[in-house]
Amino acid sequence: MKLRHLPFAFLSSRSPEGLLIAAVLAVLGTLALKLLSGNGGESMTAVRLLAELGSAEAESRIGVMMADQGNTGEAEKWLLRSVRNGSGSGIPELGKLYLGRESPAERAKGFSMLLGAAGRGSRKARYLLARNSELNGEKIPCYVWNALALDRDAVNDADAYVLSDAEKGRTRCSEKFTAEDYRKAESVLNEFLRITGNAAEYDREPDGTS
Repeated sequence: MKLRHLPFAFLSSRSPEGLLIAAVLAVLGTLALKLLSGNGGESMTAVRLLAELGSAEAESRIGVMMADQGNTGEAEKWLLRSVRNGSGSGIPELGKLYLGRESPAERAKGFSMLLGAAGRGSRKARYLLARNSELNGEKIPCYVWNALALDRDAVNDADAYVLSDAEKGRTRCSEKFTAEDYRKAESVLNEFLRITGNAAEYDREPDGTS
């Protein structure tokens, strides 16, 4: 029996003891992943073990590691598995993977996935959309997505460096903004927050602007 099937084996027993053991295994896997991430001791072997125990977040982490190593096929496999198992962080990473593909259809699929995650509040998805906009020379979308990544109500699913990087990115993208550019950007920001159900308007401009 594969390790990832172990919690489900206990779960399928339908006994009170089996349900308890399945719950404990799932919780332990999630806690172990958080501990590994927090102390810098994360390794492929450890994360793979947690993934085999059924941790969707560990499956997502393996997918990211594989993508960083250039193994996009394995990355896609693990990220798809993590998404199917309910990992929120796997969706932006899978969208990023598809967005980097040569196929227009896959790029469109990746962009759509990131948009959906961004609409649900994902800080990571908003940041990735900002990076994509900046690479394409789209200064207003770049400003907007970075600003949304910085929004205090965003889901904090990104690495710690994202906040500072998004702040820098917003500044870069607005370096040559006109007053009209700011009005357009703020209009898009507020409309996005209205549509996604955030009642608080975003109306902050960088210092020194009017």
